[in-house]
Amino acid sequence: MLDPDGPSGKGVRARLRELIEDAEAEIGPADAAAVEAKRALLRRGAAKAADAA
Repeated sequence: MLDPDGPSGKGVRARLRELIEDAEAEIGPADAAAVEAKRALLRRGAAKAADAA
C-alpha cells in the first residue's frame, strides 16, 4: 500500500499537484475533456481486469 505521506514526507496528492503545476507551466493547461476521456478508459480497463480476476 502507498504511504500517503510518501518517502519525502509530502502527501501523494500534494506531490501530484506539484507535478501537474510544473507540467502546465511548461506545456500549458490540460484539456479537461481529454482528461475525462482518459479517466473513463482507465476505469473501464480496471473494471475488465476485476471481472477477469
